[in-house]
Amino acid sequence: MIRPCSVRLNRALGGISLPTLDTETIFDSAGTLIVVFDNQGKIQRFNRSCENITGYLETEVQGQCAWDFLLLPAERRAMQAIFERLIGGQTNAYSRTTWLSRSGEQHVIAWSNTVLTDAQGQVEFVISSGIDVTEQHKSQRQLEGQYRQSHLLAEITREVAQASDIKEILQTTVIEVQGLLGCDRVLILKVSAPSAAPSQLSAAIPAEAVIDPQHSLCSPYHVGTSVYNPESNPLLSTTYIDHYRQQSVSVIDTTAGLGAAPEILAILEALSVKSELVVPILTQSRPPAQDQKQHQPQNQPQNNFWGLLIAHQCHQPRRWSPLEIDLMQQLASQIGVAINHAELLDHLEELVDARTAELTEANQQLRQEMRERQKSEVAMRRSEKQLRLVTNALPALVGYIDTYHRYRFNNYAYETWYGIPYQQIKGRQVNDIVSPEVYQQMLPYLEQALTGERVTYEAE
Repeated sequence: MIRPCSVRLNRALGGISLPTLDTETIFDSAGTLIVVFDNQGKIQRFNRSCENITGYLETEVQGQCAWDFLLLPAERRAMQAIFERLIGGQTNAYSRTTWLSRSGEQHVIAWSNTVLTDAQGQVEFVISSGIDVTEQHKSQRQLEGQYRQSHLLAEITREVAQASDIKEILQTTVIEVQGLLGCDRVLILKVSAPSAAPSQLSAAIPAEAVIDPQHSLCSPYHVGTSVYNPESNPLLSTTYIDHYRQQSVSVIDTTAGLGAAPEILAILEALSVKSELVVPILTQSRPPAQDQKQHQPQNQPQNNFWGLLIAHQCHQPRRWSPLEIDLMQQLASQIGVAINHAELLDHLEELVDARTAELTEANQQLRQEMRERQKSEVAMRRSEKQLRLVTNALPALVGYIDTYHRYRFNNYAYETWYGIPYQQIKGRQVNDIVSPEVYQQMLPYLEQALTGERVTYEAE
């Protein structure tokens, strides 16, 4: 076995010298991946961790360049550039590459690279130590996918809120979903029934997005086929529609598998579909008033089946991920909200007219109340004027005090008694006018009078 760099490697590992452990033992028992390259990029050492993860033995890879067989083609040039920088004198270079094992399995490796130089300072060996971060990489990719889906959902929700035309809303949705999922076809199938014959269903495709126009179900070739016919399309049978009202989802990863009904597999085969994801679109309505009293005491809305949001994979089978299923469900929910909104806009003019009539009537009532209040105020001022003429002629103090002990009315005698213009007494506290001793003396009687009792007392 070739060992051209054992002494140099011993120095790189810190010059460890133990009675029972030599450099070779440490090299092969390390939990990290360690590869030693010469200055031409050829593998000189390949520790046991590298052997385990790739399936190649050290003797098989010695003398070969890693980028010739261990790397993805797209990463080979980048790896060579990193190696060239290391040979040029750059140290402590960090990189991340994807290794291909003998079986074709991919492993994402995070590398830390350093160099060993000879006596003249020329790079003699490059030592790369790495950690398998494949699982972390998958988690990161999953989080990025979740972010993209959340961003798409937010964008579609915003576009749905801004759009006033239901056709525009539906077409925007299928285009965006088809682009994100990368599937061959996304469509919305609207199912309706005439009010005179609710059992006679009909189907139409108001929106569709496809990669290949030949896959379009709106083409003349497909119009009139079983996908439009509720009698021959099992997805539109009463049994399935009842499931859809309960927000059930239909997921078929492959038409070659078990579990799907034969009649569904037949129609998918006729449409060249290998995998299908079907999510119901539900709208909400409130029952009539008489039904609310009898059956809906909480006035809860009812779920109405409107149609289906469908994704098709035609070229090859596909396993729909939980994130993709959840995204389709959330989008179907937003479509239902948009349809309810569009229906509300259709009746907006009628609602505005009715509201305008209500506001006009309320305005007329308010004006009538204001006129009556003005009449009452005029009558009150006239009555107060007459009352003041009478009380001002009396030699006694006459006043009206509210629950906050403020004067609301007083006669002219207050001015003579206290030397304060009687117009300035109104609105002031009693203890601002009378002395503290008098106020404390009259306070119990005042509180008693404010409870509604008739009180008579004398004060000095």
